[in-house]
Parts: sequence; structure tokens; C-alpha cells
Amino acid sequence: MRTAPLRRVHQRECLGGALYVEDFKRICHQTGFTDPRELTREEIIVTEPALKQLVKGAKFYSITYRCFKLP
Repeated sequence: MRTAPLRRVHQRECLGGALYVEDFKRICHQTGFTDPRELTREEIIVTEPALKQLVKGAKFYSITYRCFKLP
């Protein structure tokens, strides 16, 4: 099976749980975090050849948000 090794590559490259930014913000709002604010953003460089070919130029970022639940 070809997908199992690529799944391990996703996890090793920390991309297994990647979300679109707007999906993340939507989840924040749905769970009571009304104003998520981006603090830092750093691009993740994909170095694994098999994964690089799979994602075909998509960009991934590690983003830190500040989120508060206010009463």
C-alpha cells in the first residue's frame, strides 16, 4: 500500500493535522474564542521528496494564535 508510508511522512513533517487558516478561525468562533489573533507565522519548508511531489507547491505555515474566551 502506497498511502501508509506517505501518511507517516505527513506526521514526521508535522503536516498531518494541517488546517486552512479560515477553517481554524471558524472553529475558534464556534467554540467561543471570538477574536483569534495571529502572533507569529513561519513557513514550513517541505524537504521530503515524496511529500514535496504530493503537495505540488502548496505552502504550509506554523502559526501561533492568541485566543481568549471572554464571558
